[in-house]
Amino acid sequence: MTFGEMIIDIAPTFKAEHLSIVSFIIFFAVVNLFMIYIVELDHLINLQQIRETGNRAIYAHYLILFGLSFITVCLGEIGISKIITAITIYILYGGLALFVTGVVLHNYYNKSTHRLNRTLYVLEYATLIISMILSSQLLSQLSVSFLFFVTTSIIAFIMIVFNIKKS
Repeated sequence: MTFGEMIIDIAPTFKAEHLSIVSFIIFFAVVNLFMIYIVELDHLINLQQIRETGNRAIYAHYLILFGLSFITVCLGEIGISKIITAITIYILYGGLALFVTGVVLHNYYNKSTHRLNRTLYVLEYATLIISMILSSQLLSQLSVSFLFFVTTSIIAFIMIVFNIKKS
């Protein structure tokens, strides 16, 4: 549902007055976020667990929902506004950090062969932090959207390759 809201919120970037390469970059960043979510929650999780209440997954989803909400607002702003502020960048990447943390917390429920390791965590968060720092220095619509797309692409790539190697 939240991904649907995200698509609706970025839809104005596809109007004639705002349509640009940035519109497509933002759309593909959203696709990457969906891939990250699907790989973890559809492919890595062990659905045959015994004596698990799933409470951790419920609380982790709060982080995912809040993170996606922050990202949604910022991507809508970035797609329409030509002037990007540092606060928009920090909220965008704060939202991405919440989203990634929520996804990572599901690692507890992963199949024993599909548990993410510390190296992957460090790589995901380091990518996020480096991209946030670069974005806060550049502050242009194209560079911010492109760096966010690259960041989500790297994280999605890590998750997809990890899943393929373990399957």
